[in-house]
Amino acid sequence: MSETTPATVECKAARDPLLRLGFATIMLVGFGLYCVYDIAKGTYPYMAIDKDFNTWATWAFNFYGQFVFTAGGLFFAWKFFKAKARVLVADDDGVGYVGGTKIAWSAVTQIDLSKFKSKEIMVLHTADDEITLDGWKLDNFRDLVAKVEATLPDIERTGL
Repeated sequence: MSETTPATVECKAARDPLLRLGFATIMLVGFGLYCVYDIAKGTYPYMAIDKDFNTWATWAFNFYGQFVFTAGGLFFAWKFFKAKARVLVADDDGVGYVGGTKIAWSAVTQIDLSKFKSKEIMVLHTADDEITLDGWKLDNFRDLVAKVEATLPDIERTGL
């Protein structure tokens, strides 16, 4: 291993995917809260569908929107916190997510680089498992690639 390659590389979640999930969360929860406000205000009382479809559709959007938008917002909030908590660690033993299974360097049989130039995606294959290293989802990706290249110089690379 060269002197410029760190012994341990820690990759937290990148900012861009988290921002997208955060914006989706805020928008959906905001729409849901607005629907709650609009229904509570009593602007759109319930009307039967056979009288006026547009008024009924407005009521239905606000009434059901408070559940649908809020549930969607909570789903994106769950995805946000799940992605924020993920940390990938590559050290002398192997590579893997904290709390998950770690793939030993000796078990890696192939590196798939077919999407590396266009999307910065590297897939490490073993006999029965694989781990995808995505430059858009991980911070400190260049150090991770340097660690993989320094640790696995003789492994077969496909997709070049």
